[in-house]
Amino acid sequence: MSHPEEPGRDATGADDLVMFWNLYEAGVDRHYGRDERWHLQRDLVREHRPRVLMTTEGWAWQFNDRAFFEDAKSALDMDGVLFPAKTGCNLAVFWQHDVDLVAVEEVAPELAQWHGHGSATLQLPGRSAPVRFVVAHLDPFSATNRRIESDHLRQYADPEAPHPTLLAMDANTVPPGTLSRTGPPRPATGAPTTRCPARTTRTGPRCGACSAPRRNRCSSTRAPTAATGHRPSASTRRARRPDASTCSC
Repeated sequence: MSHPEEPGRDATGADDLVMFWNLYEAGVDRHYGRDERWHLQRDLVREHRPRVLMTTEGWAWQFNDRAFFEDAKSALDMDGVLFPAKTGCNLAVFWQHDVDLVAVEEVAPELAQWHGHGSATLQLPGRSAPVRFVVAHLDPFSATNRRIESDHLRQYADPEAPHPTLLAMDANTVPPGTLSRTGPPRPATGAPTTRCPARTTRTGPRCGACSAPRRNRCSSTRAPTAATGHRPSASTRRARRPDASTCSC
């Protein structure tokens, strides 16, 4: 975001660095008293000092009056808004104190296909018009859900929109465990990725592995490999999840 010809951009404005980061398991680590991963992430953000930071996988950030989220704002010395997800994979937008918040849009967690999305419209110094920042995280296991979620995001691509928009997301175009097309097959571990055997409809029984009340796929049947860089094995995840509300079933 450094070109004077950009919409709403004043030539006299300072360059605006924008970052997006999938924080992976840092929130889960912190819940169990392991802060090392978060401290490395925090220090890198401090070093770069982005004007705007968008994040996903803020696991456990919704607990204890959003304690981890509030701590992140304080540690990064930034303001921000949290977009809670029914999966526990929360999204957020942070901005520097000299940025003004104009508007926030978010999807009710229970209406989202998976992790959901949210947007914050911000007035950045040196710009005559606000910019809308959208953060999203698509369903990694269902191509159908990804199409639905992508369709929901089309509203932000309207060329007649009053403000320019910057969209950052984890699109999950390759499901965890998928064979690489550019390298040797990834080693297979555990059970295949399938639907939760105890969950076939939205009104069916709760999952016997995680007691989640919603449908979709149970973490007990997933087996992402370490090569995917997405999440640890299913058995590890069950042992480490803070409680059933953060299971991505």
